[in-house]
Amino acid sequence: MGSLQRIFKNFFALFVANIAMVMNQILLPPLFLHHYGIALYGEWLALSVGVAYLRTLNFGIQTYVNQDLTLRFHRGELEGYHVRQSTALRLLLGICGGAALLSPVIFALPMQHILRLTISNQQATLATFLLSLQVLVNILFGYFSGIFMVVDKAHRGTQWNNAQRMLFIFMTIIAVLLRVQFATLALIQLITYAVIFIAVMIDLKRTAPQIFPNMQHWDHGSVREILKNSGYFGLIYSCTFLSFEAPVLILQRILGPASVVAFTLMRTLFSMGRQILAMLTQPLGPEITGLYGKRDWPQLRALYGYSERLIFACIPTVNIAVLVASPWLLTVWHVSKFGLFQLVPYVLTASISIVMATEEHKYQFQFSTNSHQGLARFMFFSYLLMLGAAVPLVRMFGVIGFLAAWLTTECAQLVYIVHLNHQLFAPAVTGEEKLTLRNLNRLLLLSAAGLAGAAATLRHTSSAGHGIQIASTAVTLVIVGGAAFVLFDLPPVVRGFVARLKNRFATQGA
Repeated sequence: MGSLQRIFKNFFALFVANIAMVMNQILLPPLFLHHYGIALYGEWLALSVGVAYLRTLNFGIQTYVNQDLTLRFHRGELEGYHVRQSTALRLLLGICGGAALLSPVIFALPMQHILRLTISNQQATLATFLLSLQVLVNILFGYFSGIFMVVDKAHRGTQWNNAQRMLFIFMTIIAVLLRVQFATLALIQLITYAVIFIAVMIDLKRTAPQIFPNMQHWDHGSVREILKNSGYFGLIYSCTFLSFEAPVLILQRILGPASVVAFTLMRTLFSMGRQILAMLTQPLGPEITGLYGKRDWPQLRALYGYSERLIFACIPTVNIAVLVASPWLLTVWHVSKFGLFQLVPYVLTASISIVMATEEHKYQFQFSTNSHQGLARFMFFSYLLMLGAAVPLVRMFGVIGFLAAWLTTECAQLVYIVHLNHQLFAPAVTGEEKLTLRNLNRLLLLSAAGLAGAAATLRHTSSAGHGIQIASTAVTLVIVGGAAFVLFDLPPVVRGFVARLKNRFATQGA
């Protein structure tokens, strides 16, 4: 299977994955709000994010090891492959098993008081316990589904992730419609995780028995290396908790569930936009790993340049369109009656989303080449500083205070990630030309102009009728998208992809 074919297989699998995630973001919030109310929904969000820190227990093992195994497999190091794989699996099972044995301590905690909940402490602790088990099962599921990448079938693992998300959404919708207690809802979700986990193991054993994990080997000497390198991925994963889940807990403690819901819905709208952009970035991961393993610097550099221009053109187009469409989307969700739209927070969140989407393209190249150690440290400690500053800022300025701290942190991280990219593609290493900041500067200028124009537009359209809001969104897409198409000189990129597709199909036909 050729490089382009693998990218497109990954693209379509991830396309479905992002559609599933968008479905989750579109369908569940309004259902929760209408069947549980704003206060209870805020409490469910607080319970859900309260256990999210458990995701860091994989220490990044599943990501680092699967990428390391892919490199070993492609280099023909089969003996080292099986030893490393077995050692890593035993580590991961030990960590998850230990956490599962310790998790009943939750029942001794005053969760109701800690999170200032209205539901009983019994319901809160039981739901938290079951949510914790969900996270642990999902860590193991991620390890097994990620192994498909080793035999150039990353799309198959993604398809199993898609099946898991679809079943999760379906069962959660049924539970919410029945308005079950939170503990029952958490149990239903746990069962969906367990069912798909068993299914993916069966499929992996059937389709790729040569790489199916076993626990026959143990290399004590490699444990330290695995934990050290995967620990940096663990720091990156912990950043998700620090930047997405911990703020919800802070807002719940200081401002209450109404602010949690407003913040979460606002963030969800822009997350949906980034899911669209992720469909362009994520399929590159396995290909980057493969090219880096082969030391094919010309192809890797070409992939970097073309993807940068394409994705940078899409980033302001998507995010600014979502910003202009936000009041209408809240109306479609039937949650506009809660008065959740406020101009300044939404403009700040759009800015954060633009910076984060830019980072996601840049750190994909660090992440997929295991060149992530410095990035992990910088992200982790910068988010810790952000949370330290957020507490007094939230007390003084509410949600806007946190958003300002978040935007500052993401900008600092972007500067550092760009620096790391320049080191990765240094001419002394690759023999290629030095990276430039031309496209990044164009992106920042276009985004600043677009955000200013969107803010001015929303002052007149945020309370207007549906027709005006839809029309303003369409005009925004045309103006920003057209400017991006010209600014990033996309015609050669499009022609290049079309030519490669024609050559690929011609070769297959012959």
